[in-house]
Amino acid sequence: MTEDRKEKKEENSYHTKNKKRILVVDDDDMIRDLLYHTLSRMDYEVVTASGGAEGFEQFSQDSFDLVITDCKMPGTDGWTLAARIKQVSAQTPIIMITGQSKDEVTENMQEGDVDFLIFKPIKLNSLHESILASWAMKSG
Repeated sequence: MTEDRKEKKEENSYHTKNKKRILVVDDDDMIRDLLYHTLSRMDYEVVTASGGAEGFEQFSQDSFDLVITDCKMPGTDGWTLAARIKQVSAQTPIIMITGQSKDEVTENMQEGDVDFLIFKPIKLNSLHESILASWAMKSG
């Protein structure tokens, strides 16, 4: 391997190591795929899970800078997932995506396990602003 190629390879692996890692948990294939592709294009490293139990398993096996989860999912819902994650990693920001009304989620928000709430339909600029705010919150 030439010196130039070696430097390029090291540079690429270094960049990958420094990408922010996001865990996306949603039982809806379409939304999960949309978030995966959108966030990947924003230069984040994205891992997906199709439900709360699988999401917590992924979270337990690896480290993530942020978790984005759907609210209502069969089995382990987003609220339970958020509470479990905060028990083991209180500093990890969590963004909840929901199709419910504000009145339906207000009580659960008061528990403090979810840092940002985004209502469906998802506006990508709101999602990106929440992600940036979560990085600021984590480092601040």
